[in-house]
Amino acid sequence: MNKYPLTTDFVNAVHNLNCSVRDPVLKGGIPRKTKLGLELYSGGYSRVFPIEVGSKTYALRGWIANVEDAKTRYKEISNFLKTKSLQYFVEFDYVDKGIVIKGNIYPIIRMEWAAGETLKDFIENNLYNPQMLKESADLFLKMVKDLHNCNISHGDLQDGNIIVNYTNRRLQMKLIDYDSMYVPSLSGFLDQIVGLPSYQHPIRISSSNKRKTNEKVDYFSELVIYLSILSFAEKPDLWKIFKSSKAEGFIFTKHDYIDPDNSKAFNILNALSANVQNLTKNLKEFCLQNNLNNLIPLEQLVKSKSIGISKVLSDISKPFYKKKKQTFGAIKPQQPVKPIKPIPIKPVKPIKPIRNFQPTKPIKPVTPIKPIPNFRPTKPIKTVRQIKPIYQSNKTLDELINKILKKEDFINNIISFSYLLFIFFTTVSGTYIINIISQSSIISNETLLISSTKALFYGSLFFGIFLCIKIIYDFDELNVIYASIMIILFSFTGSYLNNIFFKYIHKTISQGFVYWMLSIGVLIGCNKKLKLKFHQIAYHSFIVFLGAFLGETCRFLLYEIFEQTIIKTGIYAFIFYGVLSSVILLFSLHLNKNKIILMTLFISFGALSGDISKYYLINIFGETVSNNGITYGLFYTIICGFLLLGQIIFFK
Repeated sequence: MNKYPLTTDFVNAVHNLNCSVRDPVLKGGIPRKTKLGLELYSGGYSRVFPIEVGSKTYALRGWIANVEDAKTRYKEISNFLKTKSLQYFVEFDYVDKGIVIKGNIYPIIRMEWAAGETLKDFIENNLYNPQMLKESADLFLKMVKDLHNCNISHGDLQDGNIIVNYTNRRLQMKLIDYDSMYVPSLSGFLDQIVGLPSYQHPIRISSSNKRKTNEKVDYFSELVIYLSILSFAEKPDLWKIFKSSKAEGFIFTKHDYIDPDNSKAFNILNALSANVQNLTKNLKEFCLQNNLNNLIPLEQLVKSKSIGISKVLSDISKPFYKKKKQTFGAIKPQQPVKPIKPIPIKPVKPIKPIRNFQPTKPIKPVTPIKPIPNFRPTKPIKTVRQIKPIYQSNKTLDELINKILKKEDFINNIISFSYLLFIFFTTVSGTYIINIISQSSIISNETLLISSTKALFYGSLFFGIFLCIKIIYDFDELNVIYASIMIILFSFTGSYLNNIFFKYIHKTISQGFVYWMLSIGVLIGCNKKLKLKFHQIAYHSFIVFLGAFLGETCRFLLYEIFEQTIIKTGIYAFIFYGVLSSVILLFSLHLNKNKIILMTLFISFGALSGDISKYYLINIFGETVSNNGITYGLFYTIICGFLLLGQIIFFK
């Protein structure tokens, strides 16, 4: 049985799983499906299908090419992992007679399904959360250190084989695909599957099937992954520069490893922090090594901070002794040594005596201090805590300004702000369409008319917002039209129900309900990018409802106290959007206290500025400006501008 099945053969067999599978555990399972068909993952010479059996999910893994000694390898790996308490691997079983394809029986691997997202998706979703990326880098460092302590190497470390799961504010990492894994009992086996070139040393790629595997084959890819995560945490723009979402790796390619001196990636990383520079220097020295056994584990590189690493690498590659230079032929006679002239030593002049010198008087002994009668020592004085000054210098302000005016980012920031004009134009266009509908008799029902106009307004507003997000942040997965339609449908539902039940519930709750439905439309419309489950959508939308309810309650109380004057000053918008944004930032995004305060202030002042601008425009040009949607377009454009400014300063 030399010929292995094609991918299409596997797909057909999994479609008829109950007839083709021979594994009793997977028998009766249901393969997971997408809109395009079966959910399928490719990994080297294997194909993976998620199979749901009751409440559990397994991975059915089969090969489309021959992997020598696969049965022996997986048996040894399984036996070794059972003796170690490592949390980075999933349970698996090698099933020799696993599946029937075209009359032939092939082996499969049944693995526990690793919940979470790949490392690349995790980094992209947390690109502007440097704290989360640093935590993942620390966890990756701990994982590889634990593997080294057990003399284990994965053999194919890359973003697709590392699954990251963040639940209950705790990060977890799992490794999948064990075809090229090494454990001590596999010593002497050939290094067959060497992984992706973007993560591997060029020598390992060129010498596949010629060298034997060992516990050191991951040293190069470990440094590549760890350095990439730290670089993204420090400079998120690298994701766009290297087009990491579509690339084979993160930052580096095989060409960078072959010629690091002329590499764009190495040059850019050498301009970052000292820590990144040191690790980049280490990676460059790794690339110049001709023997992979001379590489150093990642934990030693991080611990030493690149001090003496080049010396260590050079010493390892040198022999332990130095051969004497041999000479052949006639021996030249030595020339006579010239006599050395003696250096005359000058006599030391005698020291002249000091005139009128008198010796000092002998020092009197110090009389002991008599103890004070009935003396009680006081309590020790507590050290005063040093109070940090609120504002030390202009250094912090200069750093914030430099983030905006940085030469390489200034033009990008200006272009990003110019895209906000889309919000203004789409809002004005939507209001123009609403005016046409309102003036005509297309919709006679008043409740239906109000709900439709509100839905169209929110749809046009968010169409501009989604367009800006897609362009500025390069979100290819975001379908602007689909997301806007979701906004229209859910905002119409919320507004319609609000108009019906307005008489029976308080205004604060009814307004909160409108924002609740609007947030559901946003989350569902963007879910192709966000990848949220049903309970997550329900949770985050309820947070929006809570924030809108609290903000509307504060506005209602202020309105009762100050009446109409509060609206003219813009404090209503300041309070409402401040409360709404702070609740979302705290409970949905889980930011730290300082960032919540600063971002809330930015959004609140944006709402205040927009509301004041709207008020003065109406005073100058009259209600015509408001009817045409110019004031609302300006209001939301200013809020989004302040939000973008805060994101540039505090998250880049």
